[in-house]
Amino acid sequence: MQQAYYEPNITAVPTFIIGDTVAAGFRSNENLKQIIYEEINKQKLYLMAEGMACGIDGC
Repeated sequence: MQQAYYEPNITAVPTFIIGDTVAAGFRSNENLKQIIYEEINKQKLYLMAEGMACGIDGC
């Protein structure tokens, strides 16, 4: 339990860890949605760079 407290370096409540982004403190729904969309797009770019190829119908 102590490792879960110290390792992510949480300094505020609430703290959301979304992908590589740490959102500490109060965040609006819009801000959290934006962070989630940005992390999803990062994942898509990473997956495309890892050998995925687009077909005739797109990606």
